[in-house]
Amino acid sequence: MTVNPLLLLVVAAYAYAGAFIDWATVFACLILHELAHAAVASGFGLRVLEIEFTPIGGVARLDGPIELEPEVEAAVAMAGPMNSLVLAGIAYMLLRSGIGRGERAEFFIAINLALAVFNLLPALPLDGGRILRALLAERLGVAQATARVVRLSIALGWLVAAGGVAGAVAGLLNPVVPAVGIFIVLGARREGRAAGFSPLRSAVRKRAAFEEAGTMRARVIAVHEGVPIRRVLDMLSGSDLLIISVLAPGRGEIGRINEMELVERALELGVDVPLRAAVSGGRSRSSGPSGWRNEGEEHY
Repeated sequence: MTVNPLLLLVVAAYAYAGAFIDWATVFACLILHELAHAAVASGFGLRVLEIEFTPIGGVARLDGPIELEPEVEAAVAMAGPMNSLVLAGIAYMLLRSGIGRGERAEFFIAINLALAVFNLLPALPLDGGRILRALLAERLGVAQATARVVRLSIALGWLVAAGGVAGAVAGLLNPVVPAVGIFIVLGARREGRAAGFSPLRSAVRKRAAFEEAGTMRARVIAVHEGVPIRRVLDMLSGSDLLIISVLAPGRGEIGRINEMELVERALELGVDVPLRAAVSGGRSRSSGPSGWRNEGEEHY
């Protein structure tokens, strides 16, 4: 667990204003929110590397390109807001039952509702942005989905920042709001850069898994020989190994290449060369290696 240095400034500001207990309540809710993410991620077999707390919330860093598994990313992302809503509901029922102090319970409810609503904004690195990317990835692929959500996130971040400045000048909003917008912009750009390395991280992880287990589920797709490597890399997702059957009009299949080899060829040749170059030079395959099970074929 790590704490962003800027968060310490926020703590100091709350303490100076005599609202340290309020901040402690907010921080406790943040911890519970991130622990929910970590618990669901662990349930999917993902390892939580660290949880970083920033002025706009927490970020659970996971081992592995979770964005390549849209269903898992959506489930992990939903865990935080759902946890906050459940906590708010429990506190509300206790308050209605006459248990607990009214003012403190109302603050606890408000904080958890605010955490849930704020994190469901469709902007990376917030939970709502991850859920939106997971939904789009099913149709567009991870790379294009990430690019679209990053553009939306940056626009939304600047809108929050501009509105926050106007609201702070008018005395209607907390001066922290513009900083929240800036953090959204910076976080979205970082997510965009990290997504570019997803295929490489996926290939490395799958190679290690295959070498350890000796077998791996595989999925075969058929792709035209003229399609650039970049488009196929954009399609990588899930835990199954992708095997690409490269087809030439009138000649049928000219070779096969798995995603681990494809990443190596992309690093060697670049991502804009056609697939025919990836399977040339004696690297083509007529079938997957022993131990790989092909589960259906898809054509593009």
